[in-house]
Amino acid sequence: MVRAVLVRSLLQVAFLAGIYVASDAAARGLSLPVPGNVVGAIVLLALLRTKIVRLSWVENGAKLLLDHLGLLFVPAAVGAVAFKSEIGAHFGPLAAAIVISTVAAMIATAVVASRFRRSETEAPATPDGAWRSSGQ
Repeated sequence: MVRAVLVRSLLQVAFLAGIYVASDAAARGLSLPVPGNVVGAIVLLALLRTKIVRLSWVENGAKLLLDHLGLLFVPAAVGAVAFKSEIGAHFGPLAAAIVISTVAAMIATAVVASRFRRSETEAPATPDGAWRSSGQ
């Protein structure tokens, strides 16, 4: 049982990685002004919203990745320690950039979340789980 869940999770991670690789190649090949991971997130969202990909097909793999997300930041932390003197020399601008980008991300998240929340109340799901517009 545990082995089956692990295999399913790893296959889901491989599927998510495939979406990333394909999206990154597309972004580079088409010279898009956004990175491949952003294109991949949009593609995955579109696949999930259109029910081409079911949430259950990627849920365990995504949870596995999110559970271990902290490990992905270890190389960045090691790099920051290696360049401690350079970071110290430019601390003010770096701190300002971090604060401004964090606040901008929080505002953008709040705007998107409030719009999704508003659209949920205006266009409730039909009994089969599909979304319909409020004009129908």
